[in-house]
Amino acid sequence: MRRGGRGFTLVELLIAITLLGLISSVTYGAIWTASRSLRTVEQQVELNDGLRVTQEFMRRSLSQARGLLAVQEGRMQVLFSGAPQSLAFIAPAPLQRGHAGGLYLYQIELVKRGERRNTLRLSYEQYVTGREPDAEPLAQGESLLLEGVAKLSFSYYGSDEPGATAQWLDEWPRRDILPQLVRMKLELESGGEVSVMTLAIKGQVG
Repeated sequence: MRRGGRGFTLVELLIAITLLGLISSVTYGAIWTASRSLRTVEQQVELNDGLRVTQEFMRRSLSQARGLLAVQEGRMQVLFSGAPQSLAFIAPAPLQRGHAGGLYLYQIELVKRGERRNTLRLSYEQYVTGREPDAEPLAQGESLLLEGVAKLSFSYYGSDEPGATAQWLDEWPRRDILPQLVRMKLELESGGEVSVMTLAIKGQVG
């Protein structure tokens, strides 16, 4: 009877502590794995949202790019700049409270902001025909469309000179017309996923 009333022995206590440690390790591992999976899902959701916003903006704005003429470098040129890693064009802003938002000069490029990952940046400023090139912009700003972009490239479809056969070009060389098509290729840092968009420009020069 006295033996049955005794407390835990040292061996039993060590076994209990060991089992408790094993249970804690398994529980911590499960929680850490679940937390990591949740972060991965959240990052993927953010990435998908960023891609969707970028694609919607490109479809809406670039398809409505305007071939406006202005004096640049002493001659009349189309306000469109198509480089391998950046793109600038004039297009209408979205409708705001039932009224047209006017024309804006948009520029898309890849930038690195401090310690953050490469980010696809959209900068813009309001454009009014006839304003002096060095005049203060009426409204300007920027928006970060998508983070985690490893590479950005543009290509342009059209003839590089009057009468030539249309082809894909890494840079748009002409200043008298707009390209017929613009292709944007994004390579993401996570998993090397690639997104490619090809859009037709409907605007005319003038």
